[in-house]
Amino acid sequence: MSAHISYEEKKTKIDRYTMELIAREGMENFSIRGICKGLEMSAPTLYDIYMGKEDLLTSLYTQINQEISQRMSAR
Repeated sequence: MSAHISYEEKKTKIDRYTMELIAREGMENFSIRGICKGLEMSAPTLYDIYMGKEDLLTSLYTQINQEISQRMSAR
């Protein structure tokens, strides 16, 4: 992964890839190591954005919850 990518772009790539990985392999089979490998990213780069697996999952849960709330409000 290129070093000139912004924090937000890195975060978005991590989030999207993590959701794809969970959908493909299941919650019990995804790991930080797998995310880093799939994105060709070092673990320290990921840990600059998320403190760990729980932090990443909490962030994704919050994002999904917000999207659902927005879609329901738009009805």
